[in-house]
Amino acid sequence: MIPSDLERRIGIGFYSTTSQGIGGRLRQTPDDFIVKEVLANEMIAEPGGQYRAQRDTGGFLVCILEKRGLDTFTAIRRIAEKLNIGENRIDFAGLKDANALTYQFITIQRIRPSKIQGLQIDGVKLQSLYRSNRPITSEELVGNRFKISIQKIELQKKSLRRRIDAIQTEILREGGIPNFFGYQRFGTFRPITHTVGKSILIGDCRQAVLTYLLEPNLKEKPYLSKIRGELSDTMDFEKALRVFPKKLEYERILLSHLSRRPNDYVNAIRKLPIGLRRLFIHAYQAYLFNRILSERVRCNLSLTEAETGDRVCELDPYGNPKGTPIKVDQENAHTVSERIDKGRMGIVLPILGFDTSTSDNEQGRIEKRIMKEERIQNEVFLTPAMPEMKAYGGYRTVIAKTRMIAKLEIRKEPLKRAGFMVDVRFSLPKGSYATVVLREFMKADDPTKAMY
Repeated sequence: MIPSDLERRIGIGFYSTTSQGIGGRLRQTPDDFIVKEVLANEMIAEPGGQYRAQRDTGGFLVCILEKRGLDTFTAIRRIAEKLNIGENRIDFAGLKDANALTYQFITIQRIRPSKIQGLQIDGVKLQSLYRSNRPITSEELVGNRFKISIQKIELQKKSLRRRIDAIQTEILREGGIPNFFGYQRFGTFRPITHTVGKSILIGDCRQAVLTYLLEPNLKEKPYLSKIRGELSDTMDFEKALRVFPKKLEYERILLSHLSRRPNDYVNAIRKLPIGLRRLFIHAYQAYLFNRILSERVRCNLSLTEAETGDRVCELDPYGNPKGTPIKVDQENAHTVSERIDKGRMGIVLPILGFDTSTSDNEQGRIEKRIMKEERIQNEVFLTPAMPEMKAYGGYRTVIAKTRMIAKLEIRKEPLKRAGFMVDVRFSLPKGSYATVVLREFMKADDPTKAMY
């Protein structure tokens, strides 16, 4: 199977399974895509669950945030507005899908539980748990559990079962899936987040702003595309501010600044929330990682057998890297191989930043070649145009451990609907994407239609 145009645009260059896909559609409703957060202390974000307080004092109220059909930033903003507090008083461990039903832990600083009870917010429910003396951070997150329905599958039941079993066997044999960053990282219907990020990094803030303002969304109404086209022709930011709809909040933030200072693109970007600005930079880093991982496979380098010069890292029980990566050499190669086989260690690739270095083997040559093709060096991640946005590097496993925590369930679609439905249950380490698992099962020609 050849990856879709969207996948190639975000650096995904291959499927890890060779078995035929099952097709189908996702997300007929948000309730078809359920995500539950898992913390290092083995707490799982369950609706209505009972939780024992680790302590019942402190300035931070631990809550479960249930959101339906919203991204995490929007949910946090709505909570802050309803409570009449600053968004900076609300902390969370990880971002969750927008078009889904998700459960995650958050902490709210200096708030009474009584303020949470009965709070009515569109798309949001809160359950207060207990108090803590510190805010929640991404360090406490270890993974997510998923229950996802694939619907409208146009296969006979025997053929469907055969394909599912074959794909699952391949995934489990490899210990997981290639740890690509998924579509959501880049914008599924407007995959420009990484291109905006690159423009900011290389100091072309004008291009970054215009890309964000002018690039159409595949799902937006024709009149919105027309409005963007008119702005492209006239560059009349003041007029655009009058006609851009209020739902395009971030575009309007940019336009509001540019209507007063038409050439001040740097500070226009600075008007955007810091979380969104960082998302641009991180998306470009994610794109580079996807390209590096794809190229490793294209060059016939293994994802499960480390080469001399590769970097490897110890893994926690959930498959997250821990500690500092080490280089494989002749002295440690045998031990590393044994630990990889036992699932205690994994190969890692760089998330490029100003403080990362390339490997000194074939993998390193891949990294250098991609940086040359992108016309960047490590120093670009210092973000000269916006020093406050400098991007550190890191490492990410090439394989995301995929735990199938229940048998796949096949059932007939409800009356008047064609085909079969398949319920898939699995867990992933933090930062890994369910859609990357699902693409191996579905193998859709157009992920924008099949998965969203």
